[in-house]
Amino acid sequence: MNYGAIGVVIGHELTHGFDDQGRRYDGDVNLRDWWTASDTKAFETRADCIAQEYGTFSPVPGVTLNGKLTLGENAADNGGIHLAYMALMDSLAKKVMPKQGRFHSTAAVLPRIRPGVVPEHYRGDVPSLLP
Repeated sequence: MNYGAIGVVIGHELTHGFDDQGRRYDGDVNLRDWWTASDTKAFETRADCIAQEYGTFSPVPGVTLNGKLTLGENAADNGGIHLAYMALMDSLAKKVMPKQGRFHSTAAVLPRIRPGVVPEHYRGDVPSLLP
């Protein structure tokens, strides 16, 4: 199994169901507030932390990300790698696979920052670091 590539991608997409946009839809894809007040508060506290952290990232010189605009993608990126890592650790605990080489492909599926990319691209609601 390839936890580092497809595991991260699957975890990323699953996390979107609970990001700043996906959380607004219920299990029948109806737009409605289905979270408790305490769940919403806890989410907002954690989401603000992610937005603030990503707001300090500078993908190209002189440009910082707008952590609030990219929150959904940033949360999904973090969630994806976290879920993939948890699955890997679970498999290793069960000795389902060899310990080495199962997370090396993560770098292959993550986006690269390319020289000459228009800096404004990083300020909108786009995948967190996609050029």
